Amino acid sequence: MKLTKRTEIQKAATTYNLHVKKNHNYIANGVVVSNCHGLRGNVLTKIVTDHASKIPYRFGFTGTLPKEPAELMAVHTAVGPVRHEMPAHELIEMGVLSTLQIDIIQLEEDLKAEHKTFCAQDNIGKPPTYIQFKDSYFPDYNAEKSFIHHNKDRIEWLSRFIEVKRDMKRGNVLCLVDSIAFGRKLAAQIEGAIFVNGKDIKKPKDRQVVYDMFKDNDDLVVIATVHIAGVGINIRRIFNLMMIDVGKSFIRVIQAIGRGLRKANDKDHLLVSDIASDLKYGKRHVRQRINFYTEAKYPYTKYKVDYREQLRSVE
Repeated sequence: MKLTKRTEIQKAATTYNLHVKKNHNYIANGVVVSNCHGLRGNVLTKIVTDHASKIPYRFGFTGTLPKEPAELMAVHTAVGPVRHEMPAHELIEMGVLSTLQIDIIQLEEDLKAEHKTFCAQDNIGKPPTYIQFKDSYFPDYNAEKSFIHHNKDRIEWLSRFIEVKRDMKRGNVLCLVDSIAFGRKLAAQIEGAIFVNGKDIKKPKDRQVVYDMFKDNDDLVVIATVHIAGVGINIRRIFNLMMIDVGKSFIRVIQAIGRGLRKANDKDHLLVSDIASDLKYGKRHVRQRINFYTEAKYPYTKYKVDYREQLRSVE
């Protein structure tokens, strides 16, 4: 993000909430407000120092300060040190936000046949254990991700799991995924599911039409890329938030959960399903997300699921 145009706005002292067309900036009670979702610390610093260096008072409000030291320092340089904190868990205890339960579900991948074939070779020396073999089977994260995203059995289990949540008394589901191709495959398996992404639904106002459907439905399934729906939206009637293989970004994960913590007249609890694989990078990312949940004091339960066995049991 960069500043492409600066326009001086003439206004009366009583002007309130004056929006600039196609811009997230506005003026409220004489205060210039910039809504900067996803803005990196170094970019924020440049904008402030280049264009607002003479402004004596700067206030920043966020639910997710960056973890990376350089990014955090850049934010502090732009708007100053943290003066006050109100953690989400305190707002939950006060009844401002919905109560929360996070279920961390690790789907077990079966590479036993591949392990057996590998160990049968004559020139491998001491054979690796099954876990060692499994952790080293894919050369990098992209290979592991491609494997799980093309696994038809896994996609079928995920679609059935989402349908079970949808068919509860209040079953609105927002499911966040990290790729358009995978999101399309998953949505195609679920009758009535809507897939929101930046290619198929390009205009924010058109995406908002989909988000507004949560107000009047109890069995809605919206699958969305985490880059589009993870930040900057306000949907109160999310009863089930699902995050499938969403990675290790602190801001992405915590802000995604924030989408569902908002209360509604008929909603005061959120169930989060954090779904990942039990492969090398999936396990690593789960450990990092658990650190986030622990720091935020969010309650969670972790368990493994043999999804192939579950599929066989219902055939």
